[in-house]
Amino acid sequence: MTIVPVILAGGVGERFWPLSRSARPKQLLPITTDRSMLEETLRRMMPLCGAGARPLIVTGCDMAAKIRAAIPKSLAYDVIAEPVGRDTAPAIAIAAAWICGTYGDAVMAIDTADHAIGRIADYRAAMKADARFSRDLF
Repeated sequence: MTIVPVILAGGVGERFWPLSRSARPKQLLPITTDRSMLEETLRRMMPLCGAGARPLIVTGCDMAAKIRAAIPKSLAYDVIAEPVGRDTAPAIAIAAAWICGTYGDAVMAIDTADHAIGRIADYRAAMKADARFSRDLF
């Protein structure tokens, strides 16, 4: 089974003001560790990948370059830069279409770039169980 993690990284984080600004969105802030929230999410999700898949980050055009500059070059991932943000459902839809075209019959594991997750092993086990359940449904 191929799992493709999808990380939703839109929005500038108005509720984090004054820490978060358009030049430094919430996903790029080191809130819980010395790494950005996005990097923590990416590292948390990467072990879920299967069959040569890479995590997919969905963000806006205005943030794509900032994200590429902020994430270490050693971490492999793909980015979809939406021309206009339309919230969660369209971001997931474009990710699903891209994954289908790139990996065929794969399962998406969706997370956001701005959540702190403890007990990482339990989190990954739950995501894998969800992926197996989703695969078996279809």
